[in-house]
Amino acid sequence: MAGAGGVAQLEAIEGTERGEQEGPVALQAVREGLATCWIGSFFADQVRQLLGIPEHIAIIEVLPLGYPADQAGPKKRVSMAEIACYDRWGF
Repeated sequence: MAGAGGVAQLEAIEGTERGEQEGPVALQAVREGLATCWIGSFFADQVRQLLGIPEHIAIIEVLPLGYPADQAGPKKRVSMAEIACYDRWGF
């Protein structure tokens, strides 16, 4: 888990990408008006001490949740036609 200097390293969990586990949490957070940011490189021993996490629990990633300091408003999104092709190359 931890590399040089106690910095946590990214790794797969039982053959599953962490994004499959973290993604739905992040999406729901946005729906609830919260902000989040996946953090994969951190000092595990400092996080463990700060949050009181026991030694036998592996800290794999940090996903802080909170209310954004500012409201950016609606996001401008491109259309699917601009970023996806169906059946053939179409850009």
